[in-house]
Amino acid sequence: MATWRADRVASYLAIAREVALCADWTWGTTRPTWDHLATRTGRSRRTVARVLAWLRATGLLGLVATGRSAGAAAMAGDDGADAALYVLAAPHALRLLTGPSSASATTGREDAQPTPAPTGVHEVGTPSREAVSEGDPRAGARAKPSPPAADRPLSAWPPSQRPATKPEMAAAAATARTLCPPLRATTAPWVVALLREFWLAGWTLRDTLRALDERPDGTPWPHTTDIRHVPGWVRHRLAAWRTDAGTPQRSPSQTSAAAQAHTRALARARAERRALEDTQRASAPAAAAGAAAARDQLRAARAAKAARQQATRDEQPS
Repeated sequence: MATWRADRVASYLAIAREVALCADWTWGTTRPTWDHLATRTGRSRRTVARVLAWLRATGLLGLVATGRSAGAAAMAGDDGADAALYVLAAPHALRLLTGPSSASATTGREDAQPTPAPTGVHEVGTPSREAVSEGDPRAGARAKPSPPAADRPLSAWPPSQRPATKPEMAAAAATARTLCPPLRATTAPWVVALLREFWLAGWTLRDTLRALDERPDGTPWPHTTDIRHVPGWVRHRLAAWRTDAGTPQRSPSQTSAAAQAHTRALARARAERRALEDTQRASAPAAAAGAAAARDQLRAARAAKAARQQATRDEQPS
């Protein structure tokens, strides 16, 4: 029993630590997928779900926006599921203020604003981001992150669709800044400029966000230090998804669609071949019977001809 308890505690600590490592400490939010947590910690998806539920029940993790299940994504024709967005928090007791606030008591004004209380976000480590610097004249310059508008939905542009026009790309860029915290350190026009070539090549919003998280072989990009220059970080990671000629490769969704089409074509060819073989087997007895009847008729005709020839010879005088 002691060993089982130690393993369980280790699982909870490992998953909670990975949730914190995926956090964006500017907003105190984190968006790890179940598959990412299971892969990084070596635990099952069931264990990941149990730990996330426990973290939410204890108040250490708050749910900001729900994700979609893999089944729902498959019904919609997507190749993946959106991850839920959480906020890290430190629970504390609330107290009821029955008298005037300290600010109003000091200034004598009832409309004075009280001193803001701590946000409750507990920073337990450094941001998990990778430092990338390229030859951009503004490399090293830091842009002040701007939070997304409160009245804007989290999915203004469907991640499974490809933006083609300028308004669609603008909407996709706004959604990309919502779903990818590092992009909030730059502007929406910058996001369009960085991702436009891939969108024109047929990539969906989810494809481009996946390229910022994973290499083409499916391994996750490492997270080490802060991102010093977001455009250079984006270019560096997207460069791995280019061909030798410098053009964007086939996107993950395009690759998945091509594989599914190939699988359907193979299944259709196998079904047609089986149908032809079944037809041939069904017609084989009838063909054999027809061949036997033709042979019998040929023998009968030869016998009748031989009989006529013999009769003619017998009728001739000797």
